Formats: sequence, structure tokens, C-alpha cells
Amino acid sequence: MPAAAFDLDTGKLKRGPNGEFIPTITLQPANYSVLGEMARLGHGRFYRATNRRELQNIYQEIDRLEKTEVKLRRYTTYTPLFQWPLLAAFALLALELIAANTRFRRVP
Repeated sequence: MPAAAFDLDTGKLKRGPNGEFIPTITLQPANYSVLGEMARLGHGRFYRATNRRELQNIYQEIDRLEKTEVKLRRYTTYTPLFQWPLLAAFALLALELIAANTRFRRVP
């Protein structure tokens, strides 16, 4: 039988219109030994809070940790505009080829 839904605002179990409990999926607890081992292998810290006070203490401890300055790399995306002068050069070349084969050609 699935567990009943819990209302975080009121702290009570949610009920349907007829007064029956609303079923929900229950999450499995985390494997804290594996999480602790992962933190140890990664040279990190493992925190576990079971109440609000412990969570606040964890946040304070994290805030006291050494802060490092992060240097950000900025990337700029350039839009290539070479095609406009290239188009103008081709237009002038075409104009020169047309003019060379018309009455504007040079007389030797």
C-alpha cells in the first residue's frame, strides 16, 4: 500500500474530497555510507542534517570555508562580414568584364 501524501504547509496528511488519504510514492532513504565514501574519495566533506538547526550549522560551516576567487573567461562571438566586400569585388569584376566587351572597351 502506498504512503499518503504529506502537506508541507499544514504538516498534515492530505485527504481527498471524501476524506480518504491521497496515495503517493515514497522516496527511498539515501545510502549515507556510500555518500560519505564518495566525499572521502573526492577529498570533500559529507554533511547530513536531520533537523533545521543542524542544517543551519552546516550552512554556517560552509560559509566559513576558504573562499577562492574565480577567474571567468569571456568569450565573444564574432559575426564574419567578409562576404560584403567580397560581393562588391565580384560586382566590380563583373562590371569590368561587361564594360570590356561593350563600347566602353579600350581602343588600342
